[in-house]
Amino acid sequence: MISIPNYIPIGISHYFFAGFSRQKCLENLLKSHWKNPKIFPKMGLLEVNFWYDSFESGNFDMTQNYPKVLSAPESVSLEEM
Repeated sequence: MISIPNYIPIGISHYFFAGFSRQKCLENLLKSHWKNPKIFPKMGLLEVNFWYDSFESGNFDMTQNYPKVLSAPESVSLEEM
């Protein structure tokens, strides 16, 4: 897997600033992962919520650590959202 530091928060920030809902953000990022898992990492709704909450509170520090203890299940289907 190609590793790009802070890829997930950067990707989420693009959707956040473009006005996408949390659900649409996750849908788009999961579609990217499903189409090319070697480039796009998998994430869950809890991770999207963590970053959206951070951005909404004015914290744009992309180096903060997402607490992996709160990670969503390995697979999330769009129908479950």
